[in-house]
Amino acid sequence: MTKALPAADAQPAEQPPAHRLGEEAQRLLAVQGDHLARYYCRLSEDSALDSRLREAAVLFCLAEDHLTELEASEATQRGNEALALFRAAGCQAGEEDSLRLLVGATRLQETPDAAIEVGHKHLVDLNAKGSRRGCGSLLLAVAEAELAKWQTAKALEALEEALPMLQDSGDAQLQALGLLLASRAHVATCDFRAALRCAEEALAAARTGLPT
Repeated sequence: MTKALPAADAQPAEQPPAHRLGEEAQRLLAVQGDHLARYYCRLSEDSALDSRLREAAVLFCLAEDHLTELEASEATQRGNEALALFRAAGCQAGEEDSLRLLVGATRLQETPDAAIEVGHKHLVDLNAKGSRRGCGSLLLAVAEAELAKWQTAKALEALEEALPMLQDSGDAQLQALGLLLASRAHVATCDFRAALRCAEEALAAARTGLPT
């Protein structure tokens, strides 16, 4: 069972002084993909699947690669193409993963505030569909955007809401991502003990989600 996230130490809203964070910690706060490309690449090779789903999987892989390379415009284009095809193929998980990727691309291409706005807009739609996995996934994207603004308390608040949803959905890998994000938030406040605790819980969740 996922434990409640350790409370963040009280910190000023503005970015901490440079000496508070080393290069490694700052890199933890960068825009990152979810590293789902490997899964979707396997999906694209399954000849038994709908051709639209296979094509959507390829486009998702390209979009995540672009996001990893900080190519926001290309990531947005491919992500939107993947989203349309996942919807056409009726793949709810693919739609949710694409929306999360697009929020990350918005954060990179525009601003964290724009990403938060887009994330909340999609949250309304997914909440109406009753998708706890989708809502939890988008709350992770919102938390990432809050963390990019150094709003660690707001980031942890979003994660407190997201993690039970992801646990209920049974998606251990997304749960692990959320716990890793919490660990990054604690690194940002220099609460390294809490960061380590969240990282250990993330490892346990990731192991749970490994294929057998």
